[in-house]
Formats: sequence, structure tokens, C-alpha cells
Amino acid sequence: MAHRNMQKYLLLLIALLLSLSLHAADEKEISTYEKELSGLSGRDLIIKIKDITTKTRLSKPDVAIHFFNKGIEQLEESPDDKLKSMLYSNVAWAYIIKGEMDKAIELSNIALKAAKTINDHKRMSSAETAIGSAYYYKGDTTTALIHYKRSLNHSEQANDLQNVAKSLHNIAAIHLALTEHQEALKYFLKSREINLKLNKPSAIASSEMNLGELYQTLGNIEKSEAYFISAYNFFKTSDNKWSFAKINSLLGLFYSRQNQYNKAIPYTNAAIQLFTEIGDKVQLADTYRAKGFILSNLEETNQSIDVFEKALSLAYEAKSDIVIRTVTLNLSKAYLKLEKYDRALELAQQATQKAQSTGNKPDERAAEKLLSKIYSLLGDHWTAFEHLQRADTLAEEISKHSIKETNERMERRFQTAQKEKKIELLTKDNQLKAALVDRKTYERNAWIAGLALLVFIAFFFVYRQTQKRRLENERAEMMAELVERKNQLLADVSHELRTPLTVLQLKVEALQHNLVKDVNASYDSLMTKIGDINKLISDIYALAQSDIGALELNRATNDCEQYLQEWADELCDAVEAKGFQWQQNIELPTNTNVSFDENKIKQVISNLVDNSMAYTDLPGTIALSSSINEQSWQIVIEDSAPGVKDEDLPRIFERLFRVESSRSRATGGSGLGLSICKSIIDAHEGTITSSTSQLGGLAITISLPLKS
Repeated sequence: MAHRNMQKYLLLLIALLLSLSLHAADEKEISTYEKELSGLSGRDLIIKIKDITTKTRLSKPDVAIHFFNKGIEQLEESPDDKLKSMLYSNVAWAYIIKGEMDKAIELSNIALKAAKTINDHKRMSSAETAIGSAYYYKGDTTTALIHYKRSLNHSEQANDLQNVAKSLHNIAAIHLALTEHQEALKYFLKSREINLKLNKPSAIASSEMNLGELYQTLGNIEKSEAYFISAYNFFKTSDNKWSFAKINSLLGLFYSRQNQYNKAIPYTNAAIQLFTEIGDKVQLADTYRAKGFILSNLEETNQSIDVFEKALSLAYEAKSDIVIRTVTLNLSKAYLKLEKYDRALELAQQATQKAQSTGNKPDERAAEKLLSKIYSLLGDHWTAFEHLQRADTLAEEISKHSIKETNERMERRFQTAQKEKKIELLTKDNQLKAALVDRKTYERNAWIAGLALLVFIAFFFVYRQTQKRRLENERAEMMAELVERKNQLLADVSHELRTPLTVLQLKVEALQHNLVKDVNASYDSLMTKIGDINKLISDIYALAQSDIGALELNRATNDCEQYLQEWADELCDAVEAKGFQWQQNIELPTNTNVSFDENKIKQVISNLVDNSMAYTDLPGTIALSSSINEQSWQIVIEDSAPGVKDEDLPRIFERLFRVESSRSRATGGSGLGLSICKSIIDAHEGTITSSTSQLGGLAITISLPLKS
């Protein structure tokens, strides 16, 4: 604990010293620029101040704010709406970098009003871009997209290709955030094409940076890395410190997602240093979060917690709900690794509340799943199951919202198509009038165009209704399947709990009426039955996780022979202690590596061996063998008599199914063990099958793919 406190104090001291050094650097830069202003007055002085704010708004926001205040004083003496719009747009960007988004929106609107006064579309475009960016960093992507599209419209009216390219780039970034990848790719490529024509290396590099992000999302790792490296090489030699910080941050994220943490750390540390110098708290908080993720994956959990705490503090300072939500979840998972369940629970609850307050259902679902896991580890399985149900409900709501958004997007495209068609018709009409075309020809063409439009509208309406009906049918089928699963689960639980609860009731009544001779033995029996019920609940919970896709795997590439030999040694002792004979035949090539969750696969093998010990007659034989074929790693567990009838073999993995022979309810068990094994193997993309063993009993064969 003392070591942790010392680390925090050192971090605070370093931050204070860094802040003082940065403040001194700003004062020095202000002094340098003040000398450049000496001897200037009137409009020339305002233009010079505008140039200084343009240069410093991203890299030195406090310097830009200082000179903005001087510029406003000069504008009162020499009013100029164009320069006013430019100054307010520049200072808005400075406040965006500082994380003060509401202030940035206020100043951008003043810039927009000044530009409208003189009908300057170029300045209007710049102001709309600043407004859109502030809303984007606030997490309001819908409003941001509206302002970016307005910016594009103003740029096109001003015939300003450079700003057209910037607007296209920003619109693409919004579509990327909304996971509309094909739309994002279309706009990014349009932006890059214009920048290539204009020969703008910096803008090209910015497009390549975002294309790297997009191709990474689409799974094209080779293209993604090539675009990132190209952008990095350019910004490394440029004076654009913010973009260089951003590409370092993106490369750190890229390599961490490829599990190349040694490559990721230098880029992430460089990004932290640069964003600290710039003072961009939003990006700094997100980069600290990325570093915490890397340290967590390197099993340096204590260090990752310190870094996540720093990220969370910065996120609250910047009022960035997006970063607050993600960091809180990451921090909760880190404390969970250290088995500090109370702190993990507190943070997961905070993440849930933050997601609810901001209406972010995917993050709320992730927080609910995490709460379920924490309560499960605390032994509160019913509460864990309730949170899983909430996560399931949220997943259903997300699906409904996605369908709604798809319909709205189709409607918008339809309206856009209508508008474009009307524009096309109007253009043709003007061309016909200008060329003095014969009236009959004009009317005929107009009728043809009108008929084509009606056919197009009718076709689109039919298509839209068909798609809507199909989506509704799919939703109805999904709902029916969900209800059926829930009903089946309730029926299974009722069926399995009825008998042990009846026994418990009879034993309690016997104790109440003093009908029991050996009270201690009765209490022991009661505890055994309660343990059976608790085991049944745990099994049902595990299957519920699998049903809603919440079964988590910690997969890693492991040496098959090493792990299987260790497990076999443990199982051999247990089997022989029960009076059975153990056989094993592990024929695996040296250094055979397969991706799997070692704890889950060990659980499956242990369950199958326990099953064999429960159902095999003494003295019997239990055998384990393993081999590798061209595509999979095979594990076989088999036992001696009694066996299972051929007609029952395909059904033994069904929930609560028991054969009617000596492998029966009398041996105990919930009837869910083999179902749990199957769900784990399915999650590994493998197969598990049953057959008759050559030893006279049952053989279970597991196949796991060599490549996942």
C-alpha cells in the first residue's frame, strides 16, 4: 500500500514539474511573438495576431487564447467581420484541445454569425467545422455530422477544394465512428483524391492516418499498417505536433491489438509526452487508457491501475463521457484481476450509471456483463443471473435500435435520391429552355422523366416495404426463439429443483416434529442437498452465459503436450485413488501449439473424467489419449462398462438428459455437465462427440482446430 501511495505522489510531483516547465515555455513563446507585434497597428496588427492564433491553436492553445484576447481588443477599435470570424474559429479550436467543448461551441457560433454577416462561405465552412468537431468530442456524432455536412456545402459554394477535402474527411470520420465502414471508405478516398490533385502532403497524410484506422477495423492489417507508417514518416518531419502525437497514439493502439506490446509501448509513450506538451486532455486521457490496456495485458496489473486512474482523472477534467465510460470499465477489470471485488464492483456500477446517463447501450451492456461476472465470483449467482438477463435485454434493445436506424438510413437515402432527381430534372429543363428546344419535344421528355421518377418511387417503395417486412419477420422469429429458450430454461429449473426441495421439506418437517433419531446426520444430509441445489444453480448460470454469448475465453497459444501431460498426472492420482485403472497414450509432436483457454479445457477434461468415475463399475478402466491430425488436436476420454445404448449416444449432450440404464440419477449430478462441456468446446470452434468405447463403456472425442 505504501508503495502504491509513493507511486501516486511521484506522479503528482512529475505532473506539477511538467506543468511549471510548460507554463515557462508558453511565457517564452508569448514573449517572442510580442516582439513580432511591436510597431504594428490597426488591421495589420489584427492580421498578425490571426496568423499567430492559426499557428498555435493546436500545439499551444494557451498561447493562442492569450493573443486572441489581444485581437478582440483591437477589433473593437478596427471592426472587421472576416478577421473576427477567423479569430473566433481559431480560439474555438484552442478550447477544443483544452477539452472545454461548450466554450468552443459558443465561440464557433460567434465566428459563424460574423461570417454570415458578410456572406463568406469559406469562413462559414471553417466555423461549422469547429462546431462539428466540438460536438464530435462531446460524443454527439449525430449533431457533429449535421455541421460537417453544412461545412461541405459552404466549401462547395465557395469553390474551395481544400476545405471540400477537409469536410469530406470529417464526414468520413463520423461514418467510421458510426461503424458505417463502406460510407467512411467512400468519403476518405474522395478526400484523398482531391488532396492528391491539390498536392497537399499534410492533408494526404491525415487521410492515410484515417484510412489506416478504417482498414484495421475491416481486418486488412497489411494495408492498415502501410497507411499508418506512411503517415508517421510524414508527420515525423513536419511541424504539426498534434498530428504526430495522434499517429503515435494510433500506432500504439494498432500494435497492441496485434499483441505486439513491445512495439506498442514506445509509440504510446511518445504520444503521451506530445499530448502533454500540447495540453490536449481528451487525447491524453485516451492515450493513458491505451497504455493501461497494454500494461494489463503484460500482467503488470498494479501499474495498469495507476495509469487507468490517471486517465480517469484527465477524462473527468476534459468532461469526455466517451473516455470516462471506457476507462471506468477498464479500471474495474483491472481491480477484478487483483481480486479486489468491492472496488471492481463499485467501478462497474459507476460505468453502468455513466452509460445510462449518456444513453450508450453497448457500454451499458458491457458493464452489466462485468457486474454479472463480479457477482458470480462473489458467490451471488442469482444477482449475477439478473445482470446477465439485463445484458440480454439490452442486446435486444440494441438490435431493435439498429433495425430502426437501418430503416431511417434507407429513408434518408430515398429522400436524397428524390432531391438529386429533382435537381437533375431542373437542370435538364433549364438546358432545354436555353437551347430553345421544340415545345413538344420538351413536354415529351418531361413526361418521360416524370414517369421514370414515378416508376423509381414505386419501385423503391415496394423494395422498402419488402425489406421492412423481412426485418420484422426476422425480429419476430428472434423473439419467438428467445421466449422458447426462456420457457425451456424455466421448465428445466422447475423440474430439477422440485425433487431436492421436496426432500428438504420432508427432512425439515421431520426435525420440527422430533421424528429424527440422529439430528446431526440429518443436518449433514440437509447441507448435502443444499450443496446439490447450489451446484445445479451454478450449472444453469454457466449455460445461461453460453446462451446469450457471455461465455468469456482467455485464449492463448499453448504447448499441447506440456499442459495435457500435467493434467494427466493430476487425473491419474484421482482415478487410482477411487480404485480404477488409469491408461494414457499421448502422442503429440514436440512444440505443438494450439490457441485455447487452458482453464476451460482443463475443466472439460476434468468433468469428463469425473463423469467416467461416477458411472463406471469398479474395478474399471479409464483411459486418456491424444493425437494431432492435419487440421485438429484430438483428445479422447473413454471408460469400461457399463456403456450407453446407440440410440442414446446423440442425446447425451442435451440438457438434463439421463440414460435409463445404470448410468442414472442414482449416481447424482445435475444432468448438465456434458452440456456445459459442449458449450465450452463450441466456443473454441471445436467439436465434441460420443461413441461406444472399445473398453466396453463410453468414449468422448474432443477436436480443437489447430488454427483459430
